[in-house]
Amino acid sequence: MPNGNARKRASIKGTLTRFHDYFHAISQKSNPDITELECRLASVELLLDNFNKIQEKIEDSDGNFEENFESVHSVARADFENAFYEIISKTKQFLNDHRPSLGNNAALHSPPQFVQPDLQAIKLPALNIPHFDGSYDQWLFFRDTFRSLIHNNDALSPIQKFHYLRLSLKGSAADTIKSLEISNQNYNVAWDLLEERFENKQLLVNNHIKALFDIPTIQREGYASLRDLVDRLQKHLRALEVLKLPVSHWDLILIYLISSKLDNATRREWEMRSKTQELPTMTEFSEFPKNKCRNLESLEMNHDKARQNQSFNKHVKPKAFVATHNENTSCAFCKRDHSIYICQEFIRLAPTERFNETRRLNLCINCLRFGHNVNNCKSMFCKCCSKPHHTLLHFPSKPGARRHDAPPLPPAVRRQYNGRHKGAISLRCPAAAVDRNCPPQCTDIIVFKSTHFR
Repeated sequence: MPNGNARKRASIKGTLTRFHDYFHAISQKSNPDITELECRLASVELLLDNFNKIQEKIEDSDGNFEENFESVHSVARADFENAFYEIISKTKQFLNDHRPSLGNNAALHSPPQFVQPDLQAIKLPALNIPHFDGSYDQWLFFRDTFRSLIHNNDALSPIQKFHYLRLSLKGSAADTIKSLEISNQNYNVAWDLLEERFENKQLLVNNHIKALFDIPTIQREGYASLRDLVDRLQKHLRALEVLKLPVSHWDLILIYLISSKLDNATRREWEMRSKTQELPTMTEFSEFPKNKCRNLESLEMNHDKARQNQSFNKHVKPKAFVATHNENTSCAFCKRDHSIYICQEFIRLAPTERFNETRRLNLCINCLRFGHNVNNCKSMFCKCCSKPHHTLLHFPSKPGARRHDAPPLPPAVRRQYNGRHKGAISLRCPAAAVDRNCPPQCTDIIVFKSTHFR
């Protein structure tokens, strides 16, 4: 690398660095000199062109350019461009924010002006150059894309274009220019070789016509296979039109060929539609599979949605409820680890005593819980008389009833401590132990699933 070009490149980088430092200093001032900043900006905007010219000379003189491009030259260009665009965009934004606004009269009488957007400040996604492996059906796409992005790009030097061309080629296409060394003079030679090798109209036409005949026959009605047929047909017909073939005069031949590729149901539907005295056109035929493809896709989407709903309903299982005792509940009467309505000591009391204890403990007489009274309790009322009190607080209607001759009580809870199922409970009416007239169903053990039961 010649020292002269390297020093010139370093000088350009130094100029950009000094402008960066100057902008950082002036942007901190409360009253910056906008005029001076605009003059400096106009001078700095020329640095990118100067840098590219010097960098091209450095790359031309590099004997190992191909090996050093990614690790050395490309990095040098990217670093400078990133720093350049960053400081330029910041400066322009700063100037826009600090320019004095025009007076009202000037704004009224001045004609509207079109403001050119600052494209340098917009970060666009990187464009990927397509690869070409020597397939004739891909040549037209590759040729047109490479011409637009690289070949006709005046910002790139011939040696850069040659490098991008090498990176884009594979297989037999890469072998075509393999013997050429990378240089400014050889780029046009390489491009001409590719055009001579693959710009063979006869081969291109034969390839696309063969592809039309090779479109696979649809075996079963479905939008995916029909969509693939439509895409292939349009792709090869457009390519033949680009090659200036009279495709518009091939309607009947193309209709016969493509209709033979349809499945039986679709072909039968087409035959029923086209039974008229007028010969169908290719435009009419091409619309037929497109419309059917949209209909099939819509029907299949609705079918999938219905199938998902059916599968969801199939897996929804009914829920069973089992009465469980809350291990963290403390009995207000005996202070043990259970609820008061399953407390054996509380149940042994007479209904009048239970009522008095409930009032003493300041519990709701309807649900035997803290925090509210019977007026705003949402629990169910007494099972015996349907009045607003707990069934345990129901007074016997017969006079002279014994202490334990209370009316049938709700099932009390007796724990079953059995290993992994600790907390499971069985329910049995306690009145059955003291009242022989208790209905037989009270002795049945019932399992529920609830945090509170009446």
